[in-house]
Amino acid sequence: MNDEQKANGEPGVEANAAGINDAGINAADIDADEIDDENTAHRLGEARRISKPLSDDEAEREIRRRARRGFLIGGAAAVAAYGGYRYLWSAQDAGGIPAPLRRAHEFNERLSTAYFDDSRLAQTYPREQSSMPRANGGFGLEDDFDPATWSLRV
Repeated sequence: MNDEQKANGEPGVEANAAGINDAGINAADIDADEIDDENTAHRLGEARRISKPLSDDEAEREIRRRARRGFLIGGAAAVAAYGGYRYLWSAQDAGGIPAPLRRAHEFNERLSTAYFDDSRLAQTYPREQSSMPRANGGFGLEDDFDPATWSLRV
């Protein structure tokens, strides 16, 4: 946090008495011109967390670790998807449809039947309470509209 931010009570990177923040970055090394008003953390008043730079070896280890994790998660997802596919098509038929799909269909049917029940209809009013529909703005068809000559251009 620079002196101007402190004076204005603006949030910024919190630093200890020595000027070092949680990530080990010296507050004096952060240029006040680098603070971006469009930065979401700055606008929300959140502390910016800047990690300390990694050496080349540390960066390589981190990249390998993340790549390995991503590959393992992707492989597990592919195996699970294939297993689900095999289960669906090897499941016993119920009415010509695999049983899991039939159960899903029946669940959707019960849900829609309950949701669109006759007791859930919109309220109706007697004709005596109706009035002429209001004009929704001055835009629309003109008085000289001829449907015989009308065509749609795309």
